[in-house]
Amino acid sequence: TTTFSNGALADFDELTLTNASDVKTWPTWTLTGPLENIEIGSLTTGQMFRVDEILVAGSTIRINTDPADRSVWLDDDLRWDVLDPTAAELFALNPGTNHIVLLDVSATTETGGTYTITWPLLWETC
Repeated sequence: TTTFSNGALADFDELTLTNASDVKTWPTWTLTGPLENIEIGSLTTGQMFRVDEILVAGSTIRINTDPADRSVWLDDDLRWDVLDPTAAELFALNPGTNHIVLLDVSATTETGGTYTITWPLLWETC
């Protein structure tokens, strides 16, 4: 498993994530408040999803994008409704370099939200 954590989320963060696998892999995104209406997109694939939820300080949302175990948890509750259905393309990381953007479109001035991204290392077997 690979983990990327960048501490506090700015209004706009652009990341380069490297998937050392030789196949695509599905990340898990963990966002901790305070955050509001977060957009996460892949410039590599052109896909994005939006979290339509206000995360108060200390509240956590965990989004597992793996099709075999896809889930969205808000604290301890399974909560698919926090994803905007008009912008809910949960995307994989391609092998190699992936360019990702995170956007906090918060209407508040509260800051301090954080994010962590984890993904498994996978190899195609012959």
